[in-house]
Amino acid sequence: HLCLRLPASVDDQALAQRLAQQGLTVRPLSAYCLARTDLRGLVIGYGYAPLTEIQRCGPLLATAVRAFVS
Repeated sequence: HLCLRLPASVDDQALAQRLAQQGLTVRPLSAYCLARTDLRGLVIGYGYAPLTEIQRCGPLLATAVRAFVS
Protein backbone atom coordinates (compact mmCIF):
# COMPACT_ATOMS: atom_id res chain seq x y z
CA HIS A 1 0.00 0.00 0.00
CA LEU A 2 0.93 3.60 -0.52
CA CYS A 3 -0.25 6.32 1.86
CA LEU A 4 -0.70 9.70 0.23
CA ARG A 5 -0.93 12.34 2.97
CA LEU A 6 -3.13 15.35 2.25
CA PRO A 7 -3.66 18.66 4.08
CA ALA A 8 -5.94 18.39 7.13
CA SER A 9 -8.46 20.66 5.41
CA VAL A 10 -9.09 18.11 2.61
CA ASP A 11 -12.16 15.87 2.90
CA ASP A 12 -10.48 12.58 2.08
CA GLN A 13 -13.75 10.66 2.24
CA ALA A 14 -15.33 12.89 -0.40
CA LEU A 15 -12.19 12.58 -2.52
CA ALA A 16 -12.28 8.77 -2.29
CA GLN A 17 -15.93 8.81 -3.38
CA ARG A 18 -15.15 11.07 -6.33
CA LEU A 19 -12.30 8.80 -7.39
CA ALA A 20 -14.61 5.79 -7.13
CA GLN A 21 -16.93 7.48 -9.61
CA GLN A 22 -13.97 7.52 -12.00
CA GLY A 23 -13.33 3.81 -11.43
CA LEU A 24 -10.38 4.30 -9.06
CA THR A 25 -10.59 2.47 -5.73
CA VAL A 26 -8.78 4.06 -2.80
CA ARG A 27 -9.56 4.31 0.90
CA PRO A 28 -9.63 7.51 2.98
CA LEU A 29 -6.85 7.56 5.58
CA SER A 30 -9.16 9.21 8.11
CA ALA A 31 -11.27 6.03 8.19
CA TYR A 32 -8.32 4.20 9.79
CA CYS A 33 -7.67 6.80 12.51
CA LEU A 34 -9.18 6.10 15.89
CA ALA A 35 -7.70 8.78 18.12
CA ARG A 36 -6.59 11.48 15.70
CA THR A 37 -8.98 13.59 13.68
CA ASP A 38 -6.38 15.65 11.83
CA LEU A 39 -4.97 12.98 9.50
CA ARG A 40 -6.17 13.12 5.92
CA GLY A 41 -4.98 11.19 2.93
CA LEU A 42 -5.55 8.21 0.70
CA VAL A 43 -4.54 4.60 1.19
CA ILE A 44 -3.74 3.26 -2.27
CA GLY A 45 -3.40 -0.45 -2.84
CA TYR A 46 -1.37 -1.48 -5.85
CA GLY A 47 0.06 -4.91 -5.03
CA TYR A 48 -2.57 -6.80 -7.03
CA ALA A 49 -2.56 -4.45 -10.02
CA PRO A 50 -0.69 -5.28 -13.21
CA LEU A 51 1.96 -2.76 -14.24
CA THR A 52 -0.15 -1.62 -17.20
CA GLU A 53 -2.99 -0.65 -14.86
CA ILE A 54 -0.64 1.23 -12.57
CA GLN A 55 0.75 3.11 -15.56
CA ARG A 56 -2.78 3.93 -16.72
CA CYS A 57 -4.35 4.78 -13.34
CA GLY A 58 -1.42 6.62 -11.74
CA PRO A 59 -1.72 9.73 -13.92
CA LEU A 60 -5.54 9.67 -13.60
CA LEU A 61 -5.24 9.54 -9.83
CA ALA A 62 -2.66 12.35 -9.74
CA THR A 63 -4.78 14.61 -11.95
CA ALA A 64 -7.95 14.00 -9.93
CA VAL A 65 -6.22 14.61 -6.59
CA ARG A 66 -4.61 17.85 -7.80
CA ALA A 67 -7.97 19.11 -9.09
CA PHE A 68 -9.74 18.24 -5.83
CA VAL A 69 -7.11 19.73 -3.53
CA SER A 70 -6.69 23.00 -5.44
